[in-house]
Amino acid sequence: MFPTAPAELPSTTQALLNERELQLFKRMMPFDRAHSLEVFRRVREIAPTNQALQTAALLHDVGKGKPRLSHRVALVLAQSFGFDLSRWRQAPARTFRGSVYNLANHAEVGARFLEAAGSDPRVVAIVRGGNSTTMDDAELLTNVDARC
Repeated sequence: MFPTAPAELPSTTQALLNERELQLFKRMMPFDRAHSLEVFRRVREIAPTNQALQTAALLHDVGKGKPRLSHRVALVLAQSFGFDLSRWRQAPARTFRGSVYNLANHAEVGARFLEAAGSDPRVVAIVRGGNSTTMDDAELLTNVDARC
């Protein structure tokens, strides 16, 4: 029903990741891994020499954790109706509200995971949403991600 990622990444793709980044990638839900691989493939076609952007494409959803379908549905509904999720910020991560809040803010959560994993600061900045030197890459990733 949902797409799944292959059990092992191709060696050329895996070579972009350090050991801790690879562990983060493998912890993602199969659907999110498959999605990230599709985003990576499209980014690689557009920017074949930009390794930081390609790495960010593989890892852009590591902050999602393991959301259930109900969390994803709740997030879409909350965003559709303009619900302010910031009041759920203090909810414990393993509660329904905490899971939905973290899902909505997965870029920042993922960026913190990547910092802890020793990722290239450019990769962290792209996943976080860009800074003055990575804004174009972050916008490209966001646009590709929205189409996958």
